[in-house]
Amino acid sequence: MASLTASSTLLALVTLATPALAADDVPPSAADDTAAHGLVGLGVASIPDTPGGDDQRTVILPVLNVRFTQVPFYLGNPFGGTPLQAGMALPVGAHWTFGAALSAQANDPREATDAQRAAGVEDIDRAGMGSVFARWAADGFSATLTATRSMGDSDQGKTATLRLQRTFQPNPRLRLTLGPSATWSDGEHMRTWYGVPTGSARYAAYDPAGGLEEIALNLGASIALSPQWIVGSGLQLAQLHGHARDSPLVEDDTPVRMSLFVARRF
Repeated sequence: MASLTASSTLLALVTLATPALAADDVPPSAADDTAAHGLVGLGVASIPDTPGGDDQRTVILPVLNVRFTQVPFYLGNPFGGTPLQAGMALPVGAHWTFGAALSAQANDPREATDAQRAAGVEDIDRAGMGSVFARWAADGFSATLTATRSMGDSDQGKTATLRLQRTFQPNPRLRLTLGPSATWSDGEHMRTWYGVPTGSARYAAYDPAGGLEEIALNLGASIALSPQWIVGSGLQLAQLHGHARDSPLVEDDTPVRMSLFVARRF
């Protein structure tokens, strides 16, 4: 559940973490008596080819943001993170929402270079994830804390991402979002993403511990071309920290992730 983090968030998302598409937070428009409402579409993102790499790669991502009116379930990423997600969100009071989700990363976190493979550093394949989150929202401001754990034998460990966001709507067609995020990761995640095995011919062995992995500034914009069609973009400017930044695999500790999308509202 991170931002087009994004990995994660993202980018995520964040992304994280797959990169966070701005569609994460575009509110659906539909009557209350419909069975489901939301967005469906397609996006393209430019992300680092490896965690900390200085080259970019382009990936195609689905845009999916579906809420059901009669049950508390959702598909996609109305609360951030990968669009390949199914979850439950329970509102509590006027401002709080708590939820849990199962998801799959939308792309492989690392496509190792030939030099990295020769040095014993392997690809990181996409994996299944389980997550829980809590969100507080009021008056155009939201704060979301998401904890994620990899499933199976992916060795991607556990992460926690805090994302703050302010939403502006200068006119009924234009929506802007702005806010910082921070991601903490455990030792297993850091070793998989940034570690170097003993005996590498190119790099010194590196066994990072857990801690703060990344802080980022997230920007998003969406424009309604019509009542049904939306186009938008997302930009994440990040800074690696601590043991992630100190990895010999890191060539650029200020990753940039960008995305564009088109989606249809229903």
